[in-house]
Amino acid sequence: MGFIKTLLGIAILLAIVVFGYWLYATYTMASADDEIWVKVNSNLPDPLRKWACAEVNGRMTDADAPVGCGDVWRSAGGPQTGLTEPDSSIPVEQPADKAPNATGSGIQDY
Repeated sequence: MGFIKTLLGIAILLAIVVFGYWLYATYTMASADDEIWVKVNSNLPDPLRKWACAEVNGRMTDADAPVGCGDVWRSAGGPQTGLTEPDSSIPVEQPADKAPNATGSGIQDY
């Protein structure tokens, strides 16, 4: 029975070390190509994987997405999470000083 407890203890310790490394690397990695982090992150459930990808992306907006993060990775020039396109069905009024003049050229006569 002592042998089984030892193996179980080692397995639990290994899981804690791997999870701890993944969490530490998520908050501190300097480049998006850390192979160990990518392997661990790719095998995690979707909510944890997406959270980690978003955390890393918050610091590395100009870097390419690591393997497994392509579906949640946003580049600096791309669309940002939580923002939506304006609704084209809502009319938008132009300010009076920007309205086109009578000739329709859009240039104001001063």
